[in-house]
Amino acid sequence: MSFGFSGIFREGAWRAFRTFVMQEFRDVPKRIQAIDAELDRIGRITVFFATEEQDGVQRATELRKGFSVTPNSSLQKLIQAYIAVGGNPFDISLFSYPDETVSFTSQGVTTTVETHPYGGVSVPLGVEAAEEGAWDAGWLPNLKYPARRLGGKDIVWNTTTELIDANRRLRRWITQEIREKRNSIETRILKLCDLREQLLIEKNEWITSAVGDSVSGTDFIEGYHAESARAQKLLYAIDAHFYSIGEDGRLSFDNINVQGRAFTRFRTLLSNYPEEKWTAL
Repeated sequence: MSFGFSGIFREGAWRAFRTFVMQEFRDVPKRIQAIDAELDRIGRITVFFATEEQDGVQRATELRKGFSVTPNSSLQKLIQAYIAVGGNPFDISLFSYPDETVSFTSQGVTTTVETHPYGGVSVPLGVEAAEEGAWDAGWLPNLKYPARRLGGKDIVWNTTTELIDANRRLRRWITQEIREKRNSIETRILKLCDLREQLLIEKNEWITSAVGDSVSGTDFIEGYHAESARAQKLLYAIDAHFYSIGEDGRLSFDNINVQGRAFTRFRTLLSNYPEEKWTAL
């Protein structure tokens, strides 16, 4: 397979991959346009939460006060279908966005404002003992975490065969209806939300980190996207192991640096046999 190497590769394979990377720069604007079009098609779901102030931080609670979805989007159509068969959008997810918790400083005072509960990410609490002496390691902060209501995660939660059997009997004759009117549509909605998140990561993290502000259309942020992550920097770093560098800092691609760092420090960087020179295999 092309470009399947990682830590062991030849100069010829590297040059073929390097050429491919440089050619891909030309397609970045088209890729960004395609991603933006797909994001518009998918749309976005927004849940509006009630907030309260805690220790100078405007915290979002789990009390949901509103719901919106991008008009004429795929998500809107799915939500409409879900409601048409009796579904409640609030039953699907909190639809949290961790990047929307913001902090700003005014007159030396830092204020943090949450628009989604728990900063948009529900993760286990720390390992410090709570006031009553119970350890909260592994505890989730959200209200749906059963241990919060049952008295602790180490307590044996007894239930009855009668309760379990009643639930099983109630479900078995409407299994298909549950799947069609709830689970299948909910799954499609969540998958579209996940796709939207992956597309944003591809655009704002992977592509922008690689090309920086050298290509139009990226959401480049100075100081956030590291200079060391630029594709140009990474290409030069590996080039410098394979090829000689002149006094002006320019690489000589016709002069393999067989006595340099590539073949002394990194024994897994290989030169070519004559029959391998023009292939990446």
